[in-house]
Amino acid sequence: RSWYDIPFTVAESLLADEEYTISVGPTSNGSALPRIDSLEVYGRAKDEFGWKEKMDAVLDMEACVLGCNSWVAGSGKKCYATQSMPIQEQVLADGLKLLSRFYSLCRSQGCSKLEEVKQELSKLKCKQLLETILESEREPLLQAAACHALQAVFPKREMYYQVKDTMCLLGVVKSTSMLSSRLGVGGTTAGWIIEEFTAQMRAVSKIALHCRPNLATFLETNGSEVVDGLMQVLWGILDIEQPDTQTMNNIVMSSVELIYCYAECLALQEKDAGECSVTPAVSLFKK
Repeated sequence: RSWYDIPFTVAESLLADEEYTISVGPTSNGSALPRIDSLEVYGRAKDEFGWKEKMDAVLDMEACVLGCNSWVAGSGKKCYATQSMPIQEQVLADGLKLLSRFYSLCRSQGCSKLEEVKQELSKLKCKQLLETILESEREPLLQAAACHALQAVFPKREMYYQVKDTMCLLGVVKSTSMLSSRLGVGGTTAGWIIEEFTAQMRAVSKIALHCRPNLATFLETNGSEVVDGLMQVLWGILDIEQPDTQTMNNIVMSSVELIYCYAECLALQEKDAGECSVTPAVSLFKK
């Protein structure tokens, strides 16, 4: 009996309760057909994989898994296919890896307070670059390199995730403004807008589902622009681009889930203040 840990990407994990595909490659000698007597599938949270000891390995695997076509069944080790990258992305990824090593050598004991985090971010020269890379998962190898750099600056787990999620959400805010301006252009732009909107929605949904306190903190600090911006793009897609029924159902269902999470974040905020008002979320449901 052999067990293999296969880390899902964010997109795969969000769809894993509906469907996923397991591909079995050739045997080690390449001549015989693979034989499987039985197959058991189990799941576990990323937290159970450890943190400092395995974080680098998980990031590397997550970066390569989108380019994975098969793994060697007889060796007991996964062999991932390397995803091709343009030379510009390779140079950028290598630069981020170099930065992460530099930050690891120069870092302090780590931030424990919000003010300390803000000070560290203000000194971070590559902040805007990291925001751009982390806003979606279209470039997994670049994202893994960006995560390495961010982890080197914020070695404490809670702060790392909070800063990473904040950067992602800030990137989504910028992206939705750009998407709104491109609505109605026509041609192939409509398909691109829907694809980009779906990627941004998945990024926010991941935070809403797995790190809800981080989304609640972001909404409290920066307002509801990230949710409002996504909803404005949604209305524009439905009214102007008029997608097919299947596409429309997919983006509407993901939007409804996001609004539910938004309502829970509002309730979490207001609970601390002694009152509860989810009126903004209710208004979005009515629309």
